[in-house]
Amino acid sequence: MGAASGAGAASGGGAVAGGGAGGPPAAGRGGAPGGRGGPPLTPEQLAARRDSIAQLRAATVAQLMSTIAGKEDMPAGQVFKNVQFMKDVPAKRLLVQMDSVFGRGLSYNCTSCHVANDWASDSLPRKKTARAMVEIMNDINTTELAKLGRPRTPQINCITCHRGNGSPGTAIPSR
Repeated sequence: MGAASGAGAASGGGAVAGGGAGGPPAAGRGGAPGGRGGPPLTPEQLAARRDSIAQLRAATVAQLMSTIAGKEDMPAGQVFKNVQFMKDVPAKRLLVQMDSVFGRGLSYNCTSCHVANDWASDSLPRKKTARAMVEIMNDINTTELAKLGRPRTPQINCITCHRGNGSPGTAIPSR
């Protein structure tokens, strides 16, 4: 492993120490609008929340990119610690994937699944859940969807079910 201390991510990848923005905004916590026991967020509030979380992730990714400068093209498993999936992809791609697929797909900030400045830690339950979900997703993509027998097999990812929400959608919207 490289000298940088890093993390296992939702995908099993991670980032180097010293990075990380704070947790998700207050909305969605406690009695705040959209929180447990509170009224649901309006579409405008949801969009604002997603934008603020995206900004937090972008700042974290930028900081981590500067920390791995010169190692961006090395395999993620050599740059970061505790990488369990995507070990062989370039470190830069792992960070981009964590932001664009996992973060955007669930509207999560990096610290929703990771301990800031201890990215390799497996102490948060969401990180363990995310790893299990990646295994399920990989099985669906490589085994189940391949059964369709199409020349170009379709693929799923987090956003397929989550649609930018922490929990996957279960209701069919009324027309």
